[in-house]
Amino acid sequence: MSVSKVYHIYLKGECVLHSLDEANFQSSWNTLQNLVGLVKTDYTTEDLSYEVVTPLQKREDISN
Repeated sequence: MSVSKVYHIYLKGECVLHSLDEANFQSSWNTLQNLVGLVKTDYTTEDLSYEVVTPLQKREDISN
């Protein structure tokens, strides 16, 4: 069974995108980094961060 990773993206410590699969994370991360650099805001690329979460697998009850 393959365990998929889940990504959460933060802006100044606040979660702005959560539970992204790897493809959506890559796309969103690149877009946000470009936007922060192009659009005049109070944010910088240093304000962006992310975490990778590996969901716990459900254990099967093997006791009889």
